[in-house]
Amino acid sequence: MKKNTFLLALLALLLVVCVSVGPALAYFSTFTRASGTATLSLEHHTWIKEPDFDEEFKQIQIKNYGKSPCYVRVAAFAPDGITLALAAGDTSGWSKDGDYWVYGSVLQPGDTANDLVLVLGNLPVLPSPSAAPDINQVESFNIPVVYEATIAVYDPDTEAYKPADWGLKFDLIGD
Repeated sequence: MKKNTFLLALLALLLVVCVSVGPALAYFSTFTRASGTATLSLEHHTWIKEPDFDEEFKQIQIKNYGKSPCYVRVAAFAPDGITLALAAGDTSGWSKDGDYWVYGSVLQPGDTANDLVLVLGNLPVLPSPSAAPDINQVESFNIPVVYEATIAVYDPDTEAYKPADWGLKFDLIGD
């Protein structure tokens, strides 16, 4: 009798262990931790070219060398008193928005934006060569140009690109 009770208790314990192993294995196979690295490519390559400076114009060319479409904008800085503006009747697709000139179209990979031609106004009147024989008397100045690009996000619902989001940031979350 004691032997049967012992075997019955052992069999019950074995049954409990066998029944609980399945959920325990499921827990260990569902919840796991991984380590290592992954490469994430969110880049776009654009290129800016400034041909030789003309005394009255600043010409800027931008090309998208990346793999994804993007929007571009340009900021140019002139010395005090000198103004920068688009030529009258300009139809290149550039428009002024705050401190930037923004290209109105999405720049597809491999495409070049229409040239941005800025007209310099209020230039100082330089003396004639006979009045200023020394070249060091002529004041020189620079027009620095900074440009930005942001990825153009396609909206499949409207089958068009969303407007440019110049504040777009990517947060990378780690352990």
